[in-house]
Amino acid sequence: MSRFYTTKKDPAAADITIAYGIDDGGWFYQEFNEDEDCIMDLDSRFSRGFGRGKLVELLENTTAPPAHIRNIALDLDPGDKR
Repeated sequence: MSRFYTTKKDPAAADITIAYGIDDGGWFYQEFNEDEDCIMDLDSRFSRGFGRGKLVELLENTTAPPAHIRNIALDLDPGDKR
């Protein structure tokens, strides 16, 4: 289980905070505005069509570490040090 935070690469979206990772419900991706309101909430259990591939796609437009994105693509915990 892991939870990480990042931001979008686009400076116009600098006020958006992104949380992503894996938990008991599977892969997740969440966006929060400057007031810390959740404005997007996707997870592999309840969001139709959302999984590792979509998560990787979304994270490619963020400042998430490339190692995290690679691990997700390999179906590993993003924080795994392999």
